[in-house]
Amino acid sequence: MNIIKTTVLSLLLVTPELIFGQEPKSTEIEVLGFGKMTTNADFTILIISFFGYDKHKTLLMKKLNDESEIIRKDLMDYGFKPDQITLTDFHIQDSYENANPPAKRRRFQGYRGIIVKFNFEYDLNAKVTDKLATHPLKPTFQFQFQLSEEKKGEIRKILMEKALGDAKTKAEIIASTDKGKLKRIIKIRYGEQKFTPNSDVNTVYLTSAASPSLSQIVNSPSVDYRETIVVTWELE
Repeated sequence: MNIIKTTVLSLLLVTPELIFGQEPKSTEIEVLGFGKMTTNADFTILIISFFGYDKHKTLLMKKLNDESEIIRKDLMDYGFKPDQITLTDFHIQDSYENANPPAKRRRFQGYRGIIVKFNFEYDLNAKVTDKLATHPLKPTFQFQFQLSEEKKGEIRKILMEKALGDAKTKAEIIASTDKGKLKRIIKIRYGEQKFTPNSDVNTVYLTSAASPSLSQIVNSPSVDYRETIVVTWELE
C-alpha cells in the first residue's frame, strides 16, 4: 500500500511536458535587428592651406598672415559669415636650403590654414571651387564631406524603426515555428552604430594650378549608415 501511494505522488510532481516526452516551452525570445540606409553627406568642411619659406621668422609669419587675411575677406565676399571661418595657428619650423654643411643656410618654413564649415549647397561649392582655383595667391585647398549632427539624428530615428521592424519580423517567424505568438517587448539593447563613406571621394585636394573637376567637388558622396539592436520579447 505504501508503495502505491509513493508512485502516485511521484507522478503528480512530474510536469505534463515530461510525461508526454516534451520539453517546456521558452517564454522569451531574443533577436538581433538591423537597420541600413544610404544617404548623401550634407555638411562641408573646406580647408585652405598657406605655405612659405623665409630666412626671417617674423617676415614669414607676416607673409602667411597677409595671405590668409586676404582669403578670409574674399570668403566673406563669397557669402560666408565670420563665425563660419576659423584661422589656424602658425606652424613654424627650421629648414635648410642645402642638405650638406657647411653650404646649408638656415631658413624657416611655415604653415597657416583657414577652416570653413557650412551646410552643403551645390551652387556654393561650385562657386568657391571656381574662385579658389583662379585666385592669384594660388592656395592649396580641400573639401571634406560629412553628415551634420541634425541629419545623423534624423537618420538614427529611421534606422531604429527599421531595426525594430527587422527584429520583429525575425521573431515572428521563429515563434511561429513553435505555434507561439509575440506578447510584449521585455528589453532592448542597443548595438553597433556605423557611419561609413560610400565613396573614395570623401576628401578632395585641389590647387589653383590644377584644373578642377566640379563633378568631384560639388556632388557630395553617398554614405552608408547602419544601426543594430537586440530585442527580447515575451511569448504568449
